[in-house]
Amino acid sequence: MRNVKIKKYFLASIVFLLLFVVSFSYEECFAGKDDTASGWAWSGSQNPNGGVAGFGWISTNRIDCDTDDSGTSDGGYGCPTAGTKISDYGVDIPDAGNTLSGYAWSERIGWISFETGDLSGCPSGTCNARRVDGGAGNLDEIHGWARILSIANAGANKGGFSGWIKLHSEPSDSISYGVKLDESTIPMKLTGYAWSDEFGWIDFSRVVVGPIPDLVICPSSFTIASGATLQTKLWVGGNWGSVTCAYIAGHTGEFSDVTSSSDSSWVSVDSGVAIVGNGGGTTKGLVTGVANGSTIITATYKGLTTNAYVTVSGSAANCGNGAVDTGEACDDGAANNGPCPATCSASCTLNSCLCT
Repeated sequence: MRNVKIKKYFLASIVFLLLFVVSFSYEECFAGKDDTASGWAWSGSQNPNGGVAGFGWISTNRIDCDTDDSGTSDGGYGCPTAGTKISDYGVDIPDAGNTLSGYAWSERIGWISFETGDLSGCPSGTCNARRVDGGAGNLDEIHGWARILSIANAGANKGGFSGWIKLHSEPSDSISYGVKLDESTIPMKLTGYAWSDEFGWIDFSRVVVGPIPDLVICPSSFTIASGATLQTKLWVGGNWGSVTCAYIAGHTGEFSDVTSSSDSSWVSVDSGVAIVGNGGGTTKGLVTGVANGSTIITATYKGLTTNAYVTVSGSAANCGNGAVDTGEACDDGAANNGPCPATCSASCTLNSCLCT
């Protein structure tokens, strides 16, 4: 019956959606750039001729179309024309037990509201969109409704449409479905589908929740001698973009050391130049120079990836004898070489001592 209903409305929807967008696309709905959801939901399917059945891409945050935070659209499919002023909209997904708020945007049907004030009179169940605790070992669920405002506000021009979007099935429904929140990744991700009797399934699997933190190996670039070792650290936190090790050294409270976490993984691009410990009897993040050359150390943590750049030069055999031998940047003697505040490291490379 659902497929029949969708087909019944499809041709009429082309006319009505054009009317809705023309009539209501300039209605301003502000929610704030700090709303937690970002990314794209998808309604419909791509036809062989390039057309879309359904209403296509749905943006859950202004930053989807304004990545440089300039207040104007970057352009591209699903976004306003490049350079167009763009409202500061978004969907906020709070902690479990709380109510969603804000707005998503579709270039085809306009604003989709998650605001409680727009959701009264829903077809069934509790109307407000909300996050429900899934319990131990289960994903949290998004329940309730959202609504397409251009249809809700169309008055006599609704043409039989209601604009309701059901976010999760109820026990009385014939099939089980719904939007869920996967907290095992950074950032968290939505999964699953919502349902519209008029437009069909809406896929939320491309939507993420929460800021994308920075992942940094410190030091991020260094030189060691062949046979020498250096313990690196893997830091996660912030949300500033291009964070440096110097910044982390002065703001350690904003970051977490996940070097030895079971969720971290380490690998050297060229183990003939340098190797790095990855657990299993080795120390995670411990880099050992093997032979002269350059390589990259890569660390991953819960879906995030970062690199450090390693140069191996000279041999550690004579390091500590007090003389600067070939391949050494310094050598103050075994008693004086070491970590900061010493200027020369135990591997006879110059320390980059940071002021705190």
